[in-house]
Amino acid sequence: MIVGIDPSLTGTGVCILFNSRYFTYECDTIKPRKLRGNDRLRFIKKQLQEILEHDKVEFAVIEGYSYGSFGRTFELGELGSVVKLLLDELNIKYYIVPPTKWKKAIIGTGNANKHKVRWEMEKKGFIFDTQDECDAFCLALYGRKYILENINS
Repeated sequence: MIVGIDPSLTGTGVCILFNSRYFTYECDTIKPRKLRGNDRLRFIKKQLQEILEHDKVEFAVIEGYSYGSFGRTFELGELGSVVKLLLDELNIKYYIVPPTKWKKAIIGTGNANKHKVRWEMEKKGFIFDTQDECDAFCLALYGRKYILENINS
């Protein structure tokens, strides 16, 4: 199984593509609500760990840092480190992909905003509860199509 992870301090999107004959997936958003600092990081790590261990994920694709996120750069870096350390602890191989790269591969343009991405996915019949889940799904698709194919060939 492959997981797409869209790290966010307010809503981390997680989407698992199952290795099955039929195209099946399951998405969730980790919402730390009013937590801040280490309490927020601990909460996200715990929730993500429960998801990854429950579904026995083998490979992860993480959205790389968005350099347009001014003001929260250090906090986002801390979250990225927590996610990478957790994946290492669980022996899950991971790949970090810049937002522009997965967007270009999945919807055809690297500079699409979040609303455009969601709209394009909905046109294809994929409906999500949150934008974070939509992005995580796209990351998992990117991993399945562009990364695992290259690893296995």
